[in-house]
Amino acid sequence: MRKILLDKVALLIVVVFLTHLVATFFYLYWRFWWFDLLMHLLGGVWLGLFSAWFVFFSGYVSERVATRRNIVLASLLTVVVLGGGWEVFEYSLGVADSAAQSYSADVSTDFLMDTLGALIASSYMIGFLSKKKGV
Repeated sequence: MRKILLDKVALLIVVVFLTHLVATFFYLYWRFWWFDLLMHLLGGVWLGLFSAWFVFFSGYVSERVATRRNIVLASLLTVVVLGGGWEVFEYSLGVADSAAQSYSADVSTDFLMDTLGALIASSYMIGFLSKKKGV
C-alpha cells in the first residue's frame, strides 16, 4: 500500500511539473487569470499528499500516530510554510507586482488554493488510512 501511495504522489508531481512547463511555454498564466489558482490547488494537493506520506507512511514515524488530526496538521503546516516560501520567492524575483493593489488579493487567493489543496490531500489520506485499516 505504501508503494502505491508513493507512486500516486510521484505521478502527481510529474503532472504538476509538466503542466507548469506547458503553461510557461504557452503563456497560460498570463492568458487565463484562473490558471495560477489551478496550479496552486494542484501544488497544495501534491505537498499535502507528500507531507502526509513522508511523515506517516514512509516508515520514519509510526503509522499509529497517523490520526485524522495529525494528517490534517501535517498537510496544512507543510503547505503554509512552503506556500509562504513560494510567495517570498516570487516577490524576490519580481514575478509578483507588489506595487499593484491586487497583490494582496493574489497572495490571499494563492494561500486559499494552497490550503484547499492540502485539505483535499488530507481527505484523500484519511480515506486511504481508513481503507487500509478496514474502517
